[in-house]
Amino acid sequence: MLQADLVRRNSSTATVLRGRDTVVLYIDHARIGEVLNSPLMFDLALPFIIDSVTSPTASGAGLKKGDRICAVNGTEVEFVHQARPLFKEAAGDTAIVSVCRVGEEEAVDIAVPVDTAAMIGVAISNPGIRVEKYDFISAIPAGWNLAVETIRGYLGDLRLLARPSTGAYKSVGSFIAIGQVFPSVWDWYRFLNILALLSIMLGVMNLLPIPGLDGGHILFVLYEMATGRKPSEKFLVIAQSIGFLLLLMLMLLAFGNDIGRLIH
Repeated sequence: MLQADLVRRNSSTATVLRGRDTVVLYIDHARIGEVLNSPLMFDLALPFIIDSVTSPTASGAGLKKGDRICAVNGTEVEFVHQARPLFKEAAGDTAIVSVCRVGEEEAVDIAVPVDTAAMIGVAISNPGIRVEKYDFISAIPAGWNLAVETIRGYLGDLRLLARPSTGAYKSVGSFIAIGQVFPSVWDWYRFLNILALLSIMLGVMNLLPIPGLDGGHILFVLYEMATGRKPSEKFLVIAQSIGFLLLLMLMLLAFGNDIGRLIH
């Protein structure tokens, strides 16, 4: 997410290409929390062309590969991001989509069920996307580099949590948020990708130097190795209690955020 990278790098300006000219934009750090908590604030303007139909309900309604959705409930749309709020309004109901097909002069109106996540069960065609394939040997360093980059980004996210002005704490979630991340239609690639991401996040979280976590135990062992003295039992009890309290507060924050999102 571009806005997250802007916050991680503590950027003050951003240079964008507009037409043939470049424009320098000033980033107001007083509003960085609004930037971070605005999903899809920066996104690709993708034409709403269906690459594949992933839901039986969408297929049964008559949607086909190659269809271009040009209107939703009477409102014209050209790009995917323009249709998202319209599908959100029709979540859990049915939306009338106008489909423009190659070789047909007039658009066809189709009633398509919209699930509670405001999805209609289609995959969008991504023009200009280059697919790079790896063999078994080259996949190892590529996977390692991706894992390192993911860990670096997650550590940057943890640093954002320590800055209340960014509002990053509002995105913390529990198992409810984790469950909502998984797609409603089975997809091996997305499932394994999310599973790997969660494993990395859990591993990094567990290695934080907080008493009660493995990282806290490692910290105490390093202290004992460096000084030759074991921390007193009283100190360990107090440290473990503080660590447990911090984890409990984090858990309450995660549940509170999830409940707040469900209510609103």
